[in-house]
Amino acid sequence: YRKSTAGITVWRYRQIIEWCWNTAHTRITSRYRERWGRTYVPLWHFRGHIGSATGGGVGYTYFRAFTQGHFEFCFVQIGGCVVSRNPWIRMTVYASGAWTYTTDVSD
Repeated sequence: YRKSTAGITVWRYRQIIEWCWNTAHTRITSRYRERWGRTYVPLWHFRGHIGSATGGGVGYTYFRAFTQGHFEFCFVQIGGCVVSRNPWIRMTVYASGAWTYTTDVSD
């Protein structure tokens, strides 16, 4: 997510993964992934996903999912967007129930 200098959440980019596994075979048996962006302040717009990749999944010991979104801050009066951000999230879930993630929302 991104906060303004006043501490207000401006936008949020999220990805969730739900998964089940068989401990006897240490394999993932099902998985569900969802991703979305949301804005909370006028003039900020979520323009969609610009990156996606997955690996592993059902029958594997892991499932990995990468996503990247695109946000813009736009003034119609001046005819364009003056700021854009492209946050990304990389998540890995395992047949043991463990999970890890990394993300970047830097400017």
